Amino acid sequence: MQDNNNQQEDNHGPRINPNVFRYYLFGLIIIMVLNFVIIPKIAESRVLTSSYSEFRHMIEDNRVQEVSFDENQIMFIALNEDGVKRIYKTGLMDDPNIIQLMEEKNINYAATIPEQPNAFLSFLLTWGVPILFFIFLRRAMSKRVSSM
Repeated sequence: MQDNNNQQEDNHGPRINPNVFRYYLFGLIIIMVLNFVIIPKIAESRVLTSSYSEFRHMIEDNRVQEVSFDENQIMFIALNEDGVKRIYKTGLMDDPNIIQLMEEKNINYAATIPEQPNAFLSFLLTWGVPILFFIFLRRAMSKRVSSM
């Protein structure tokens, strides 16, 4: 009688392979590393950091071509010493004369309009799509293994 109760308890739900949990945990760790470490490093490697005084010297030397004022930094395109266009960033300073200096040098400048990102879409693209990719990859791999 007790064996029947144990068999009934085992038949109530599908047994989930513990390797599936390891697979999803591994995938989740990979997604987190990509989103928080690798992708930001790749994006930052293309932008050079500059001091504000260097930014002003570049303007005075007519090397700056465009300037964009963001909420917490200044992004600008300038020619480096070799005459190659590069993207730089520097911190904001309370400098009321900077606009007048850029006007004198005919530099295009603008301030970015802050946009509120769609939280749902951001979550979906950051977490949903990669998780679906790993689910699809797992199913494809399990079909190949079962056909062998």
